[in-house]
Amino acid sequence: AGNPFSMAGIVPLSAPTERPDEPITSGINQGEGPGTEAMRGLPNQAPTLIDTIKHLAQFDPSGDAELIYRQLLENEPTNSDALHLLGVIAHQTGHHIVAAEMIGRAIEINPNAPSYYSNRALSLHALKQLEAAVASYDRAIALKPDFAEAHYNRGNALKELKQLNAAIDSYDKAILLKADY
Repeated sequence: AGNPFSMAGIVPLSAPTERPDEPITSGINQGEGPGTEAMRGLPNQAPTLIDTIKHLAQFDPSGDAELIYRQLLENEPTNSDALHLLGVIAHQTGHHIVAAEMIGRAIEINPNAPSYYSNRALSLHALKQLEAAVASYDRAIALKPDFAEAHYNRGNALKELKQLNAAIDSYDKAILLKADY
C-alpha cells in the first residue's frame, strides 16, 4: 500500500512572485494582527514545532492544520503527536473510525500519553463502542489520575451502559478535581 500521508497533488503554499528578490512581506504592515494574537498564548519556553502547530490550529478554521500534520508525518512517519492530532481532527469532523485508528497508531508509538487514550475514547464513544471507550478512559486515568475530563467522559459512557453507580462515582471524581464539572 502507498503512503497514506502522501502529499502528492497538494499545491504548495508558496507561489512565484514578480520580484523573487523581494521579501514576501514587503509593503505589508507587520504590526499587531491575528498572527501576533495567536502567538500570545504560547508558553514562555521555546515551544516545539508540534506545540506551535497545535496552538495555531485553534485560529485556523481553513483546515491547513491537517495539511501541516500530514506533511509532518511524511517527514516523520512515527510522530505520535501528529498522528494523535490528525485523529482529533478526524473526530471533530465526524470521521470517528479514522480517528480511533489514527489515535490508536499514536498510542502504539507512545503508550504513555493520557490525552491519546481520552481522545480515542471520545471516538469510540461516538461509535457506540462503550465498553472499549470506558477501557480507554480507564487507561487515561491510570496514567493521569487527576484527569478530570477523562473521569467526566467516563461517567457519560458508563451512564449509557446503564452502570449508574459507577457513572456517579466518575462524575464525583471529576467534580472533586474540577469544581465546574
